[in-house]
Amino acid sequence: MKHYIINKLMQNKKISILVLTSTFPRNINDWWGRFVFDLYTNMSKVDIVIVAPHAPEAKHSEVMQNIRVVRFPYFYPFHKQILSSGSGVLHSSKFNIFYLIQLIIYPISQLIIMVTELLRNDFDIIHVHWIIPQGVNGLIGKLLFKKKLIVTIHGTDIFALKKFNFLKKIILKNCNLCTVNSTETYNAVKKISPNTKIAIIPMGVDTKLFCPKQKKKSNSVIILGVGRLIKWKGFNYLITAFKKLIKDYPNAQLILVGSGPEKCNLKKISGKSIVFYGPCDRKSLAQIYSSADLFVSPSIHNKKTGEREAQGLVIGEALASGIPVVATNTGGIPDIIKDKTTGLLAQEKNSEDLYKKMKQLMNKKILREKCIENGRKLILEKYTWRKITGEFEKIYSSLATTV
Repeated sequence: MKHYIINKLMQNKKISILVLTSTFPRNINDWWGRFVFDLYTNMSKVDIVIVAPHAPEAKHSEVMQNIRVVRFPYFYPFHKQILSSGSGVLHSSKFNIFYLIQLIIYPISQLIIMVTELLRNDFDIIHVHWIIPQGVNGLIGKLLFKKKLIVTIHGTDIFALKKFNFLKKIILKNCNLCTVNSTETYNAVKKISPNTKIAIIPMGVDTKLFCPKQKKKSNSVIILGVGRLIKWKGFNYLITAFKKLIKDYPNAQLILVGSGPEKCNLKKISGKSIVFYGPCDRKSLAQIYSSADLFVSPSIHNKKTGEREAQGLVIGEALASGIPVVATNTGGIPDIIKDKTTGLLAQEKNSEDLYKKMKQLMNKKILREKCIENGRKLILEKYTWRKITGEFEKIYSSLATTV
């Protein structure tokens, strides 16, 4: 009877979610943390308030497609706030002299805004993205205000920052549910907290934007790599492999889309046929995908830091765009790239094997077309935002109606 009354009440009131995240678009057209924005804009059964870090030229509060966004400042002057944009928290220290100060202010400022929102509004659930530092604040919010807590782990937050594993364990033991984006991330969570309730729900792909388009005419064979220019993305191995590939395909061109602290080092080992495009908005990225003949994700497992690919969002975008994919067999990549079915898997940190797999997929038309067809089919079946948001809405409904 009690559950029946609660369910009746919920029918007349949307479930209200307070979201804490360390990355979020700085404006409606921004690419940074876009998947977090896409997750919630595709929801219709819940009310969302997002607490995200402020960034240069971003508004402190605004409504983005019916989602209220509150951005907490963590340094002044505001244009020095680069902790949560560009290369991410773990890598911004290389060009941020205020890194340590911001690292202290950041979680405190987020906590203040979170508490303010919880005092003003009656939220049903706190949903945090990335276990550190959002998970700490989310747990404080759960205990103080008696709210349900969902922790979504995206990869680096569980793979790296090992000195905080004791904190992660406390958060994981006390959250109501943890969601992860791949089998690799699932195993990492289980290793720290075996009894935590976990659901594997990957982030989705905008299949309307990233879809097969008429290929732009070009005299070049375009090899494409997309991602932050940081060590564990492995672009140095791709550059080395490409230098060998260009001997077989003299008209080949390698385009790298993204920015990061490794750009200078990568440029030093690159050649004339390698283009550093820099970061771009999503519409431009969709156009770049349409020009590509092959997409390569050369990610590696950085054993020193623990960092590795948890899911590979850009791989999903490439598959949705109808591009053949070569990716390394590491992290969560094998969840989406099934060797010789949705793409080819190469050994990580092995430029020779990467070169062979790139050449194989380019030379064998039947295999290439098979991978393109199966890859696109996989995305449409398992990775559309409609499917992903539907799974999260079911979780919200289940938690909100449980006493």
